[in-house]
Amino acid sequence: MRKNLEVRFLRPAEVDISEAVDFLLEQNIRAAEKFLRKIDEAVSKIRRFPLLGKRLDEKFISKQIRFVVIEEYLLFYSIEEETILIHRIIHSARDYKQLL
Repeated sequence: MRKNLEVRFLRPAEVDISEAVDFLLEQNIRAAEKFLRKIDEAVSKIRRFPLLGKRLDEKFISKQIRFVVIEEYLLFYSIEEETILIHRIIHSARDYKQLL
């Protein structure tokens, strides 16, 4: 098992987080805080268990993209050498295949 993997959020994932937090802040601050806490927890689990996420269908297998569910969001990531790349964090109601 790999240890001490670096985690890097790609720009689209950073934008996803920013937009979700902005939206949630309009609802209430606790929802935004909870969202950020859940992302942190998911990333910590992926760091410990990189193969935790489920693979996407065949179209995406060549990219080795996996995902985990964070309540109503999907966190998409891949592993490249010693780095976990966070590609996107997308609400499950959206068409994630068009967005990846």
